[in-house]
Amino acid sequence: AFFHYLVDQCQQRLRLHAYAGISAEAARQIEWLDYEPATCGCLHRGREPGPSAHGATVTCGERAELAQCFGLRAYACHPLSTQGQIIGNLSFGSSRKPAFSEDELTVMRLVTDQVAVAMQRVDLMESLREHAAEAQAASVAKSQFLANMSHELRTPMNAVLGMTDLALREPLSPTVREYLQTARQSAGALLELLNQILDFSRIEAGAFELE
Repeated sequence: AFFHYLVDQCQQRLRLHAYAGISAEAARQIEWLDYEPATCGCLHRGREPGPSAHGATVTCGERAELAQCFGLRAYACHPLSTQGQIIGNLSFGSSRKPAFSEDELTVMRLVTDQVAVAMQRVDLMESLREHAAEAQAASVAKSQFLANMSHELRTPMNAVLGMTDLALREPLSPTVREYLQTARQSAGALLELLNQILDFSRIEAGAFELE
């Protein structure tokens, strides 16, 4: 028999994640287990390793409540640990032999370690996907902000340019004309900067077209 339990942080209990060697009806009866050595092997309420945390063979007497339900004579429980935290366990049972050999226990430990590594990789990939989604959302928000800002500023900037051009057509003193020409050049430079920002936001949005 094989039992794979994971810690459910919301329920603060162990939940059966995978199993073999028992019926679906029997699995439903042991779907949830408390952090008790008599029922879940290597975990207790403090989520620290118990006496069998290192995979020693556990007899029916030590784990009677779970083992006797399925007529198991030998029962070994191994903790699943990632980044120093126990997240569940893997349990192996046999109804044919009174105890597991050292070679069998070694294989069980290796399997448990590989399962823990695989689960850690899955968690890491999920974390990377979440961070990538957050970064993408932040990039989209920045592009939208740049586009909106460019549109909002271009209208008054065009008005400044237009009024400055009209003022330069009037008879002006050399000093005032120089002032207006400087303002016109500065406004033109700002409008060019706004156009470049708008183009940059279009490139990020995939809506930039070359002619």
